[in-house]
Amino acid sequence: DRPPAVIVDAGANIGLATLRFKALWPQARIIAVEPDPANFALLQRNVGGLPGVTVVQAAITARDGVIGLHTDGLDPSGFHVRELRPGEEGVPALCMRTLMQRHGLDRIDLLKLDIEGAEKELFEAEDLGWMDQVRTVAIELHDRFRPGCGHAFFQAAARSPRTYEVHEYLVVATRT
Repeated sequence: DRPPAVIVDAGANIGLATLRFKALWPQARIIAVEPDPANFALLQRNVGGLPGVTVVQAAITARDGVIGLHTDGLDPSGFHVRELRPGEEGVPALCMRTLMQRHGLDRIDLLKLDIEGAEKELFEAEDLGWMDQVRTVAIELHDRFRPGCGHAFFQAAARSPRTYEVHEYLVVATRT
């Protein structure tokens, strides 16, 4: 109904969705978040210089801290968060409330989430108040390898009335 002014692209990978969002809504402020160092380097190259785009190297999780990443098989784009191993450096992890506070966001018009199964814990967390500040969530659910992701998301989204569009693995939920 109106163009998004604030977009968070969580699980931005190398920035293709961020580029698309910027092309569709050039005036939007976009926070692109990616944990993987190699993908983050490409994200910075691809979108780092665009006006109104901020890149953040972090994983979006249920609580702040440091996490490890692993990938299944040979798929370099399918990173999953895990507990940090002893002696491992890891990557920063931010909860949504911290991300919003650090970037001065009092609302998010479009939250795109592709966080490879971490959505289960994100939406099972005690603090879901940040969801009241999000108009539309476009989320890729990862129940195919992390059962319970969809259940956690729909339980959390039901806190306020929303309309839903389902496109295979992608669900778009907009507050009404």
